[in-house]
Amino acid sequence: MNRRPSPTSNEKFSGVKGIIMRTFNLTVAVKTRLVVAGTIGIFCVCNLLNAAGLPLNNTTNVYRDKDGFVIDFAAAPVSTNAASGKPARKTNAAPAKNAPVAKAVSGTHAATLPAEAPAPGSTNIPAANVLDDKYKLAIGDQLSFQIIEDGDAPVHLVVTDSGDLQVPYIGRYPAVGKTCKQLAQELKVELEKEYYKQATVIIAVDLKPESRGKIYLVGAIRAPGPEDISSDEALTVSKAILRAGGFTDYADEKHVKVTRSNGTGPGGEKTFIVNVEQILENGKTGDDMPVQPGDLIFVPERMVRF
Repeated sequence: MNRRPSPTSNEKFSGVKGIIMRTFNLTVAVKTRLVVAGTIGIFCVCNLLNAAGLPLNNTTNVYRDKDGFVIDFAAAPVSTNAASGKPARKTNAAPAKNAPVAKAVSGTHAATLPAEAPAPGSTNIPAANVLDDKYKLAIGDQLSFQIIEDGDAPVHLVVTDSGDLQVPYIGRYPAVGKTCKQLAQELKVELEKEYYKQATVIIAVDLKPESRGKIYLVGAIRAPGPEDISSDEALTVSKAILRAGGFTDYADEKHVKVTRSNGTGPGGEKTFIVNVEQILENGKTGDDMPVQPGDLIFVPERMVRF
């Protein structure tokens, strides 16, 4: 006996009930398609924003980098250019040891990114008021010279045998006997005379030679001759004489003569008289005189010997 086929879902309901069910099914299908289309659209917009490097959240200033890390710049401020106020240029320099790190998050996994090394022109470079004002430059010193407003890497300079530096824009300029801070201030004035409206000069000593030069001891000294001045030693007249073996029996310790050339040619010499006897016997170290490369120390003999 043949059975009648079972009615379809639409055939189960007739009349008003059928119309209601068909309308409900159509509404559910349309909403489902709209949800799927909206989800796909949001996903595409997010990918476009990430590819363009736009902020993911304007209130938290969060960005995504090319590797997929989300970086919060509120926790790690970007260094700015001292001259223009714009973000400093990126460099390929390796991060310094123990440098601070900026927090980064990718999804639910935390990571750390090394902070970017200070770029030329950034505010992380030492200001002129913190330059060394103790050590006096000597022949052979190797220096780094930089003008912040240029935004270029430091230039390598060497103090020549004549005591000068070959400074960009200026040319030869005397440097021996000056501190980094003093020299930077003088060069700033020279540069602003003709080349710059404002020049921030940074000078630092990169390397000191083992010897800053020689002094020469003659006269009533047990071991006369040249003596080296170590780069890390504050050599004075009394110390130099002691290093040379001290005075002879008939030395005039009260009238030790120091002759110093100021490098201005013939006749440009200065003579100083130092009472070394008071320094050694009475401890008046404040009267002791620091020596400089090229100094000539002459110890005369007493007129009366007894």
